[in-house]
Amino acid sequence: MKIEIKNLDYRIGKKQLLNNISMEFSGKRMIGLLGPNGSGKTTLLRHLYRELPSKGAVCVDGQDIADCNRRALAQKIAVMAQRMSQTDSGLTVSDIVQMGRYPYKGLLEQYDEQDERMVEEALARTGLTELRHRRLGTMSGGEVQRAMIAKCFVQDPEVIILDEPTNHLDIKYKLELMQLLTDYDGLVILTLHDLDLAARYCDYLYILKDGSLCAEGKPAEVLTEELLEQVFEVHFHVMRDGDQIYLNIG
Repeated sequence: MKIEIKNLDYRIGKKQLLNNISMEFSGKRMIGLLGPNGSGKTTLLRHLYRELPSKGAVCVDGQDIADCNRRALAQKIAVMAQRMSQTDSGLTVSDIVQMGRYPYKGLLEQYDEQDERMVEEALARTGLTELRHRRLGTMSGGEVQRAMIAKCFVQDPEVIILDEPTNHLDIKYKLELMQLLTDYDGLVILTLHDLDLAARYCDYLYILKDGSLCAEGKPAEVLTEELLEQVFEVHFHVMRDGDQIYLNIG
């Protein structure tokens, strides 16, 4: 599957939120979008799953995303947003994970054995089998994140899009979540605030500031002291051990 962004501009009133953005995603990779608050990361993601209008600027396998059938698009792209809704908080883990099969079911069509098998596999994969009857509103942030990831897996997409999936998680849960995404057999596109996680897990990075693309490339290529200071307005000390990068502020 291939996603192309071509000269994407987006503004609200007089405020330019995205300025002439062009990117291309394909293959089994983890793509990280980095940048300070207000740089346009979340706005960009919302164009990729058609929450914001982007006629002529975003294509999925050569087709304008604005013309894509929503059900067919949901079979290709799964989305994990930043916040759990109030409605979701009353659902059990099994309920929320099973919702990943919605794009494949017709009106009033019942879940079958294959659906149930996929739910069981996703629960086991994310370590949630024993929590299947828990309501999301009673669970920790890390447990909720794992449930939402399991829902994405059950959707069986080619692409998973995540907006700040590690926010508010303890380091243990951050690492577990990133490893789950690393093991996923598809394309992962996510925004991150944690530059160390981006350096450790992402295959390719796009760095944004003020709605514009500042740099792109492999972590070792773009995570330089000069660029990081320019974008985040803080001095970083970058240490390298082979392909591994370690970042310290100051």
